Parts: sequence; C-alpha cells; structure tokens
Amino acid sequence: MSTVFLLLSILYVWMAWNLYHPNFHHPKGSILSFAVGLLAGELGLHVIFWQAMTVAFFVLVGAVSGVFGAIGFLLCAASWGAMAFYYYESANAQKEVISGLEEGLGKRFQTQVNEELRQQFAEEPDRELIRHPFQHRDPNVELIRNVHFGDFGQQLDIRRPRAGAPDPPMPVLLHIHGGAWTYGKKDDGQGIPLMNHMAKRGWICISSSYRLSPSATFPDHIIDCKQALVWIKEEIREYGGNPDFIIVTGGSAGGHLSSLLALSARS
Repeated sequence: MSTVFLLLSILYVWMAWNLYHPNFHHPKGSILSFAVGLLAGELGLHVIFWQAMTVAFFVLVGAVSGVFGAIGFLLCAASWGAMAFYYYESANAQKEVISGLEEGLGKRFQTQVNEELRQQFAEEPDRELIRHPFQHRDPNVELIRNVHFGDFGQQLDIRRPRAGAPDPPMPVLLHIHGGAWTYGKKDDGQGIPLMNHMAKRGWICISSSYRLSPSATFPDHIIDCKQALVWIKEEIREYGGNPDFIIVTGGSAGGHLSSLLALSARS
C-alpha cells in the first residue's frame, strides 16, 4: 500500500506541475494536459480537498509509513502548495483588468458608473458559487428552455429575473458555447454562472445552439449564430428584452463565433 500511495503522490505532483508546464506539442497528450489543467486550475481548492481526503484514507489504513510513505506525503504537500499558489495567483487578474480599463476608459472610469448600478454587482466573488461550482439553477432566475429558432432545428434557452421584467425593457446578453466547433451544447454550463449573475441584475440572457462539425462546415456555425441574433431582434421584446441593446459573448469557439458575429455585415 505504501508503494500505491507513493505512485498516487507522484500523480498529484504531475497535476500540479502540469499547471505551470502544460503540454502543447503532443496531440493526445495535449488533450489530457488540458483536461487535467482545467480541473486543477479552475477548481484547485476542490481538488486539494479531495486529494487530502484520499491521503487521510491512506493514513487510516497505515499506508503512509516508512520511507515511501514519508516521500509520498512530502510530495503531496508540495503539490498542494503549488496548486494553492496557482489558484490564488488568479487574484492578480483583477489588477490587469483594472489596468486595461484605466488605459482604455481613463483613470477615473469607475466614478462614471451609475452608483445604483454599481451596487448591484458585488466586488467580491460569490463564495456560495465557489463552494458549489456545478449548481446551475438559481431560484431568482426564470429559465425558459428549448425555444426553437432558425432553419436548421436550432434551439435556445432564455434566463430572466423571476421577479419580472423591469421598466424599460431589459438589455440582452447572447452567450455562444464553446467546444472546438465539434461538441458542446447551449446548456453545457460554461456560461451559466455569468448568465445567472446578469439575469439577477435585470438582464435577459440567451444561450443558443448551433450546428457542429464535422457534419457542419464553415459558414454553418456562424449562420446559426446570426439566425439566433435575428430571432432576438424580432422576438425578444415579447420576453421583456430590448432588441436594440444586445451584447454577445462566448467561450473558446464561442468567443471566435462572437467575434465573427460582431464583425459580420448587417449584424
């Protein structure tokens, strides 16, 4: 059992090392590196917790003993320290964002934000959401699922404040999911925290599907996104949205499609 524990601790070290040195060169290795890095990087505290529970189990069964046990425990502690440091280093992103906003909007841009609007957005992360990262339903957000649009069987989901539409009509956020243009779906969880966050603050948020490769080829993906935008402009007023105020966002492939949508003619 001590040997098994040592091998497990080496795995934990590799997970931490991979955060700082991801594999970009080997096709199959890069996929594994990305998946493990996503888990350990985005959910570092959760990974450390469950790894610690696993180590506690090995301690209880007496596997953490002798030279192998001592080496393994030290390796685990080092990997947790590295993952924790990586996780908390993300706090520096706030400084980079503020710096970029100051460069683009001026040093005093925050004083130009409406105070009533500012108070709707907490300056600190939602600790409850961090504790439960896969909790996708919010009691304050109404979800309308599987609304059909377009010419190719596309569907979209709508999230809006459960308390009812404010006056004037709500600004609209369209989220386009990622997945390398080959997989993923409108409710894959990628943009749900953002959409719930905005819906609770008076926005109406749309997540739409689009045809996927390899069966779909360019420009099928962007055509579907443009049809989602057309549907929003024509129908969103019935749901309380403002068709003249639409923001588009997306992750990974969705970010690419968002850019194409923004730069397309007659969008």
